[in-house]
Amino acid sequence: MELSITFAQLVKQVAQRLGTSAAYRDWPADELAHQTRTEAEQLVCAAMDWTKLALLQHLPETVPNSVIDVVDGLVRRRIDGEPLAYILGYTYFYGRVFRARPGALIPRPDTETLVETVLNWIQSQTDSDASALTSPIRVVEIGPGTGCISITLQLECPASVVTAVDISADAVNLTRENCSRLNAAVDVVQGDGFAYIQQQGQAGYAFDVIVSNPPYIPRGEIDELETSVRLYEPHLALDGGADGLDFYRRFAALPPTLLGRAGAPAGLFLEVGMGQAEAVAELFRAHSAWQSFTVSLHRDVRGVHRVVAVTRGGDRFGWVD
Repeated sequence: MELSITFAQLVKQVAQRLGTSAAYRDWPADELAHQTRTEAEQLVCAAMDWTKLALLQHLPETVPNSVIDVVDGLVRRRIDGEPLAYILGYTYFYGRVFRARPGALIPRPDTETLVETVLNWIQSQTDSDASALTSPIRVVEIGPGTGCISITLQLECPASVVTAVDISADAVNLTRENCSRLNAAVDVVQGDGFAYIQQQGQAGYAFDVIVSNPPYIPRGEIDELETSVRLYEPHLALDGGADGLDFYRRFAALPPTLLGRAGAPAGLFLEVGMGQAEAVAELFRAHSAWQSFTVSLHRDVRGVHRVVAVTRGGDRFGWVD
């Protein structure tokens, strides 16, 4: 980079470097300029520990050489494929800031569809019959990662008792950290989520809602993922077995008696990969134990079937696609 430059010039140079890197080779031209400018601003802000507003206020000022070196290091990491969320140490989900770091999957906008589906279902039940669900609503998430799903559900639905269970110590620690930062009352447990749900059921405690964004990438496709995912994000959170459906089979094998009071509204909500929704839905439709439940598919903002919902009380669940 050149020396004796302003912050405005630095942002422009960083955006240009990002735009010509392999990380952006396949980006549409109409999105490239905006995205690289945004990332450039975020990297400079990270180097200075500034907000976006502070950067705008300092754009005409000269950048210290020491800062240029720091920014250069951050840009090199990004060009090498490291996810921006790991470099910055945070990401956004459902309008909130979540800490992010290696060891836990980075939240994606697609997953907001899963949260919306759960919230809409809860609302559809309580609008129809305020006593339909237990009070407080009992929610458990398997595999929270950063905790973005559990935390968002608890904050958006205060009349809920939320538990998050993850086998990964890294994910458990990060979820607890995000709970503390966002003042979310989520009970975070380390262990096998399926075993935990069954243990709770044996003790007479059933959940009204089970939610999960499980690993769903077919094992043979992991090596084909983009660098930022393949080399940096935890394979434990990606590997869904030979066909990507291993975890969905485990969900379908759960006894429905673990969901809610007998006959009362209850739901199992699962995020799925592109093209997997019908196969996952069929796992439940073909299972005799789930015959009293409604299986529905729900699209994300791109029109992709992103969520499979298996609900009892689904006749009041407005939008089934």
